[in-house]
Amino acid sequence: MYWIREVDGHDGEIAETREEIHKLTFFDSAAVPKFDHGHWWLVRHAANSVAFAGVISSTHACNAG
Repeated sequence: MYWIREVDGHDGEIAETREEIHKLTFFDSAAVPKFDHGHWWLVRHAANSVAFAGVISSTHACNAG
């Protein structure tokens, strides 16, 4: 079973998990986001973290993510 939960962007263990998933997904082709900004969700399947999603404020449009 999968679960999706919003996580604390300042939690060091959660940040390490998101960074690891990011690197496995994008290798070196995309910069690692600043996980202490925005809102973040973590997806787990059984005991394994398998994905994350995040929304940060847009630098191009007001009131957008």
